[in-house]
Amino acid sequence: MHIGRGLYYGSYKSPRVLVWSIGVIILILMMAKSWPNCDYDLFNAHATNFCSTMLPINKARTKALLRIGPHNKNILDLIICGMLGDFWADSIPGKIQNSTRLQIEQSIINSAYIHKITLYFYNLGYCNKPVPVLVKKQHESQEIIFNYRLTLFTFTSFN
Repeated sequence: MHIGRGLYYGSYKSPRVLVWSIGVIILILMMAKSWPNCDYDLFNAHATNFCSTMLPINKARTKALLRIGPHNKNILDLIICGMLGDFWADSIPGKIQNSTRLQIEQSIINSAYIHKITLYFYNLGYCNKPVPVLVKKQHESQEIIFNYRLTLFTFTSFN
């Protein structure tokens, strides 16, 4: 229905050609992922286990230039979906190459959600604490609110 509506209203025409093309690419990738005999998983359990123990992606004191991945499919899916929704990215300037740090902030109402995501990222070595940080904010109306914030390590491969 969504694609039909786009075709009906001419969403594929200029100036929306780029957006339409990206949508078609996403559609094709999602169809390829759900194909019955498709070997879409690039990292099996052995490679993921090796990467999390031998490579420096899960150490807090490692320079971002050395922390390049590889990222497994589950992490990339979660990060891409998070960027479409709640995550934001900060560019961190570096001497050789810039790196990117991903963050998410949620109100206390969504504490179960952000605690679960934080623990998931912590177990895979993408952040240094198993619980998110409690942040105190004051709005223009002088109202004080508390949010939870998850900050991932910086990676040059997120550029």
